[in-house]
Amino acid sequence: MLTPPLGLRRSETLEAAIRRVLMEQLDVVALALDSEPETLGRAVHLARRTLKKIRALVRLIASGGGDRHMAAPLINLRDAGRLLAPLRHADVIVTVVRAAVADLPASHDPASLAGLERLLVAERESVFAAGGGAALSKAARETDAARRVIEAWKPSATDFDLIRAGIGDWYGRGRKAKDAVCGSANAEAFHTWRKRTKDVRHQVQFLSPIAPEMVTAADDLHRLTNLLGDAHDLDHLEAAARLHDPVGFDGPDSAFRFLADQRVSFCNAACSLGQEFFAEESGDYASRLESYWDLWVAEGSKAADVVQG
Repeated sequence: MLTPPLGLRRSETLEAAIRRVLMEQLDVVALALDSEPETLGRAVHLARRTLKKIRALVRLIASGGGDRHMAAPLINLRDAGRLLAPLRHADVIVTVVRAAVADLPASHDPASLAGLERLLVAERESVFAAGGGAALSKAARETDAARRVIEAWKPSATDFDLIRAGIGDWYGRGRKAKDAVCGSANAEAFHTWRKRTKDVRHQVQFLSPIAPEMVTAADDLHRLTNLLGDAHDLDHLEAAARLHDPVGFDGPDSAFRFLADQRVSFCNAACSLGQEFFAEESGDYASRLESYWDLWVAEGSKAADVVQG
């Protein structure tokens, strides 16, 4: 399924762009949640990924002039994502272990990982059979409730005032999460940083048409969230390995030890890239984006005057 782009258009007001993008993304979720059982894994992945985009934009306006009642759909969207989380985890962990087997150096015995793969495939089938359809139905109801509130949205601010506070707020949260985790081996803290960085990434994607610097930032954030995602996947694989094969995981020359080292490498690379992106104070970051916005609007007005002239 092709998903609509997240970016705004020059012909729209900021309010109209946010409303359009949210409705388009909600439509994607609705279609995904109405999928057939044989495509359950892909449907859940698409729905979860799109819900995160929607939540990032709703957070942007809920923190600014978009009115406090926009916190309500955030709860519905969160609950929808949580309903799908066990299905997504059961599916993605199989993909992760298969990739780990394929990428394992020849010097490491893949037998333990191959055995773990068989166990995880069986668990996925069990989770899907136990509640896949029910989870999608419940998630659809939560998403519909969020849609109704978003459709009735009447912002109390206009232009960049609509998102200024949200821009600084969520960048600041990402920066704080990065400061708390780099130099640490805390997997949960890295996961929190990943979530906050995804929020900023989707917000930057939405604003990317306003300046070339925003396109570059979106690309950097994509690489950063991929690194954090790879580390997160290996952390879950490590947890599964410890559960199913604690002796094998702690072996002196095990495949699991190689994967643990890989996870540390991903975390270190993420911290290096994150230090660059989250180097600004949140107020300076918001002001810089507002300057891009003002220039973009002025260029649009000048172009319109030329056409009319």
